[in-house]
Amino acid sequence: MARVKAPLFSLGASGSVGKAIVYSVWKGRDYCREYQIPANPNTVLQQNVRKAWDLMVAYWQTQTAPQKLVWDEFAEQFQMSGFNQFMSRGMKEYSIQLTTAVSPTSVAVVGDPPVDVWTWT
Repeated sequence: MARVKAPLFSLGASGSVGKAIVYSVWKGRDYCREYQIPANPNTVLQQNVRKAWDLMVAYWQTQTAPQKLVWDEFAEQFQMSGFNQFMSRGMKEYSIQLTTAVSPTSVAVVGDPPVDVWTWT
C-alpha cells in the first residue's frame, strides 16, 4: 500500500497502488512511474554486460584509497561519486569495444581520471 503525505498536494508518497503506479524517492526526489514486471531476457549480450560490470566492480575494489580519492575529486564536477563515474566511463568504453571483447574476461585501466585507455579482453 502506498503511503502519502498530503495526497491532494502530492508532497510525498512511497510504495505502490495495486499494480498500477509506484511512488518512490530517488536521491531526494519524489517520483512515480507505471508498475512494470522486470524483464530478464538473459541473452548472451546481457550476460556479457553483466560480466563486464562484475569485472569493473572487482577492478574498483583493487584501487587504493588515494586512487579512489582522485576519482571522487574528478567526479565532483558531474555531481557523482567516484565509483559511479568510474563505472559510467568503463561501461561506455566497454560498449565501444564490444566488438573486440564480446565475452570479457578482464579489464585493464591505465591513467588517472579521466582515464584514456580501457582495455577489455
